[in-house]
Amino acid sequence: MKKYTVELSIVVPVYNVKEYLQRCIDSILKQEYQDYEIILVDDGSTDGSGLLCDDIAVNNERVKVIHKENGGLSSARNAGIAQVQGKYIMLLDSDDWIEEGCLKSLSRLFSKGYDLIMGRAWSIDDKGNKKSKLEYRIPSGEYTASSYVKELTGEDVSFCSPFYIYRTDYVINNSLSFHEGILHEDEMWMPIALLRAETIYVSDIYFYYHFIRNGSIMHSRNYERSAESTITVVEGLIEEYKHYNKSDIKYLRNRLAMLYMRALPQLKDPRDAISRVGRTMPLHYAVSLRQKAKAVVIAVAPRLYCKKVKSYRNY
Repeated sequence: MKKYTVELSIVVPVYNVKEYLQRCIDSILKQEYQDYEIILVDDGSTDGSGLLCDDIAVNNERVKVIHKENGGLSSARNAGIAQVQGKYIMLLDSDDWIEEGCLKSLSRLFSKGYDLIMGRAWSIDDKGNKKSKLEYRIPSGEYTASSYVKELTGEDVSFCSPFYIYRTDYVINNSLSFHEGILHEDEMWMPIALLRAETIYVSDIYFYYHFIRNGSIMHSRNYERSAESTITVVEGLIEEYKHYNKSDIKYLRNRLAMLYMRALPQLKDPRDAISRVGRTMPLHYAVSLRQKAKAVVIAVAPRLYCKKVKSYRNY
């Protein structure tokens, strides 16, 4: 087992966020808890963010900087994870920040050895309006992967990877990495991370501020690329889910059907995706009545389904 020099590694991918980066890093440096390192991964920034990373590192020995060619968010996260020296890993997007005093609260859980620790998050806009990102119905406490996944109803889990803290040995032993070159990488990472964990702790600690800003990757309208990425996620998870009993992961399967049926109408030509995944895939995966109804239409007339949804959604 690897010997770690700190308790927590905070991986921060950086790409053209000079306006927001200092706020993100300050939220860490102001924490009372100090047993951490910060790994800033400059993913080929062109706005001076990379130089700001270097300036921050000069003034704080806890900060390490990796400069690399632009490869996207997944590539930056993977590069940072490969360099961690902490027992646990936190993923923090560079335009977001963490709650004052949260690391001390979370650190009480590190000694328990949980593979995954799920925290709570706020969604906040540039006017300071904030609301709880998700109101989990599942009670706080310790779960096994199987017991946790069986409890899911659709509103009890976040598929946003920064809302979790990961035990490093668990990440390494399960060869977990983010799929590079796609959007929605969390949609593939999180189900696999949840299913391969032995112990999951659901915490009621609010620690993360998710900043909503115009122009971010997730809020830009590129339907074609978004849909193509989703199809890649669907294909990858179909293979992963073959290793599990269908009844044990029925919510995850239902979500996969939903993602597929959402993506098809966003494609200019969905025929290739249909040939790769199949028109009947949602019939076998959908659980909820709503998703089952859509699945029947796709199985019978996929082009008609896509045409109607395109018109309704204005894709």
